[in-house]
Amino acid sequence: MRIIRFIGFRQSLRLIASMNTPTSRSPARIRFTLADFGRMGERYGFRYDMPDTCDKRLSPEQICLMEGFIQEYTLPSGPVLITSDVIARHRYTAPQRQL
Repeated sequence: MRIIRFIGFRQSLRLIASMNTPTSRSPARIRFTLADFGRMGERYGFRYDMPDTCDKRLSPEQICLMEGFIQEYTLPSGPVLITSDVIARHRYTAPQRQL
């Protein structure tokens, strides 16, 4: 038998507030390429399509879609929170995959 522990509303707010607390040393901004988004899409069930504004001769590893920070936090009860602070460099689409 599996027991799932849910966290309370106040505890959730404290967790979210702690995620947004600036640290004394901010990490460098990260480039997220079309290939990176392809890997994230596999994990979460989305398909990220090639932006129309990109040079089609470039590989997915060369096309920078976003720059910034993306962090994942797994809550004790199981759900995953994703926070981001990014700048989008190109338009893209992300339709959900059919299961």
